[in-house]
This record gives sequence, C-alpha cells and structure tokens, in this order.
Amino acid sequence: MTTNKPNNMMMNQDAFFKKHPIIGKLKEQNRQECRYYEKKYPEEGQYVMFIACKINEHGILGKLPEFNNIEALIAKTEVSSGRTNSYYKFFKPGKYQACLVLKVDEEKGYIDLSRKRAKNPVQLEVFYTFFRKSQIVDLIMKRVANQANKPLKTLYKQIVWPLYRRFIHPFDAFRKFLSDPSILEGCRPGDIKKILEKAIKWKMPLKLIKVEAVFEMTCFNYDGIEAIKKSLAVAEEMGSKEHPVEVFFVSSPVFRVCTTSFDHDYGLKILKQACNQMAQTITKYGGNLQITRHPYVILDPKYNFEKHK
Repeated sequence: MTTNKPNNMMMNQDAFFKKHPIIGKLKEQNRQECRYYEKKYPEEGQYVMFIACKINEHGILGKLPEFNNIEALIAKTEVSSGRTNSYYKFFKPGKYQACLVLKVDEEKGYIDLSRKRAKNPVQLEVFYTFFRKSQIVDLIMKRVANQANKPLKTLYKQIVWPLYRRFIHPFDAFRKFLSDPSILEGCRPGDIKKILEKAIKWKMPLKLIKVEAVFEMTCFNYDGIEAIKKSLAVAEEMGSKEHPVEVFFVSSPVFRVCTTSFDHDYGLKILKQACNQMAQTITKYGGNLQITRHPYVILDPKYNFEKHK
C-alpha cells in the first residue's frame, strides 16, 4: 500500500518559507522595506541623506535611506573644497550626511552626489526638518505594517504617497488626523484605520495647545450691558466639549477669548469665527467690537487662564 507524501515543489509559499526560516526572514525583511517617496530616484539639485559604506579610488560609496537604500557615489573632488589627507574624518560609518544631487542616470542606476556644495543653511534646515518628519512617518507605517501583517509598500501606496499631493508632508496630515479623521477619507485606510490611529498616537502624542485673542467691546445704548452679554454668549456657544471657548473680562472694555485644541490651526479657526459672530451680534444692537490682538497660539505651557480672568 502506497501513501501519498506531500511534494516540496507543490507546497504553497507560506509552508515553504516556514521550512526555510532564513529565506522567510529575508522575505519578511523585504516586506518591511520601502522608499519614503513615490519617485524611485531623486531629482538633480535635490538634497538627500547619505550614509557612507565604503571608500575606494573612485570616491565614497554609500546608500540613500530615503530611497530604500539605493547606492550613490560622491567623487573625491566633491567631498571638500580644500585639500584633505583623509576622507574618513568626513564620513563615519552609520552617520547621516546631507548631500546635493548632481546627476541621476535612471537607466543605469547611477547617482552622483556632492558634499561640498550642500552649504545653504536655509535649505539645509528645511531639509533636516523634512527628513525628520519622513523618519517619523516611516516608523509609524512600519508599526502599522507589522500589526496589520501587510507589506509596507502597499501601505505607502494607499496612504503616504497620496498625502504628498494634498499636504506639504504626511506628517502634517497625521497630526490633523487625530482631531479630524476625515483627513484620510481619500486614502483608503480600510480596516487598518484604528491601527493607524493607535500608531500615530504612539509616535506623535497629542499636546494641548492654547489659543487666545484680545478685543474691546462697547455698546452705549439703553440695553448695552445685555447686548454685550448676549454677544459673549454667542462665542461660548461655538465651543464644544473637546474645544471649549471661554471669554474672560480683563478691564472695561477689554475682554479675552480663549480655547484649547490639539490642532493649532483648528483653534485659530474657531477663535476667528467666534470673533466674527460676536462682531455681527453686537453690531445688531448698535455696539462695536475692535480686535486689539488677533488669535494667536500661547507658547508658554505653564500659562493659566484663571490668572487672566
């Protein structure tokens, strides 16, 4: 009597990779790798982050972490404007170095960089900020990919890359997503929306921001006091449980309107609308409202509204 034994060639891929843990580990590593941006190669004149790997007679060979660690080369003449006896003092293993892209050959996969030309302080500061945001977004998406058991590149295609077309950076979209979940409606987050929300809160914890505005309100009619009270009540009614709007009396005729929010843009928007509604209400009763300080974000975290009632 013969028994049917499973043939290794007919096993599915999952079972195959389970029997070969080394190959399975490589497959899982490839699932968790993806470039930060939709374009496969950088553009000429663009700043990129460079990690040196090897120094030879041609120059410094390294990789670009933003573009899934593709190889790039810095010629020795593009390292420093002055003479140097050792290139190791400029490039240390594992150290990030901002460089300028000189030439890109997409057919051959060659990328030439320059270190000595990346000297514009304003552009460097903007680039470093942009790169730090990209790193945070990448950590969030890797966490989502691990928990949802999905390829990282698939999540980048569905969520991250489309956000670059709507926002300056997906980091800003993730920050707004915590207070406005409709931000990701066009990105098809699907069943990973809750996982994504938890990952964003893990890496980008919310910070309560305080916003205020100062104005003068007067009404010299017979029922002027009642008119002012009604106008102030209109502003407080525009608040919610998550974003309360409070009005404090400073000294006649100065008032202070305040709110708290996790998104400073949303807080500023609420106060602007509150000021407009108060102005329309007090005008109906023959009064006047003049804003002496437009809505602004209070930077001092120890600021206390109770001290300014």
